[in-house]
Amino acid sequence: MAPSRYSKSLRACSEELTPLLARLMRQHSALTVLAALTEHLSGALVYCRSAGIMTNEDVRAVLTRLRHQSSLTRLHLAPGASNGRPDR
Repeated sequence: MAPSRYSKSLRACSEELTPLLARLMRQHSALTVLAALTEHLSGALVYCRSAGIMTNEDVRAVLTRLRHQSSLTRLHLAPGASNGRPDR
């Protein structure tokens, strides 16, 4: 099955963000970068919903994906790990 236009766009955007996030992680603590991303994401969701760009269902879908992705990541962390690195 061929990737949809959305999945291609999502992959392209993710690829653009990767070097930027890597640079930010070298300049700031992981906690600072993640907190800043959280601020941006929450603000963007509120704006998009208020402006009619996204529906409530769209916002819920983004939050559900975020919850799902963070749960998968959490499963691979060592108990009590604070460095955010996968258990090896």
